[in-house]
Amino acid sequence: MKKTYLSILFLLLIACESSDNKMSRLTIDKYTRKLSSMIENIVLSREEEGSQSQLTLNNFYQRYTTQIESFINDLNFETISPKYVPFRDDLLTVAKTVNYYLNCRKSSINNLSEIFSAFESGQRNIKDYKEYLSDMRTSSYSIDLYSNLAKREIDDWTENAITFERNKIEYNTNMVYLDSVNSLIDSVSKKYNNIRAKAKLNENLIIPSKLNDTINDWIIKGKGNIVDLKFPSFD
Repeated sequence: MKKTYLSILFLLLIACESSDNKMSRLTIDKYTRKLSSMIENIVLSREEEGSQSQLTLNNFYQRYTTQIESFINDLNFETISPKYVPFRDDLLTVAKTVNYYLNCRKSSINNLSEIFSAFESGQRNIKDYKEYLSDMRTSSYSIDLYSNLAKREIDDWTENAITFERNKIEYNTNMVYLDSVNSLIDSVSKKYNNIRAKAKLNENLIIPSKLNDTINDWIIKGKGNIVDLKFPSFD
């Protein structure tokens, strides 16, 4: 009788474990579909991304970073059986990396905007400086005025040059980060998809090829122009 009782108890324990695994499997599949959908929407928004101004850029990205952060928070609070914890960790890694990817792109766009704005301001500083020097030579009563204005243009030019160079460095650093981030997303998603079938998971983690399309990515394509761009000088 005791042996029969222990056998029944053992079967009940197996059944409970199987139920936990089943719920975890369904939960992981649900979050996999959700993450794949969010990443697809992010890639599809790339054309819209390029038309953002500095005023609208934060709101544009916040739309996606808020979704990703909610995803991370929700998944962290799900009860997952030990068998499926590694899959949850992979999904969280990809989600956090995508969030970093978004912030990196936003920072890169801000860098590009600052670079070109500082470049144009530097050109204007030189033009105005030369005009004030010319006015000094021809003016018989406003030499001090034009001298001060010319000095102000030099000061502004210096500030713009610093802004230009700082943002070039940050932009180039962000390009390295973007490449690393894309590689990490690709690596984790491939690992996830290679082992998910053995764990009876139905959903592949789908990463659109355009996410890592360095040839047609307008932010990365601009790197060559930025590298060759020199800040205007007084020569």
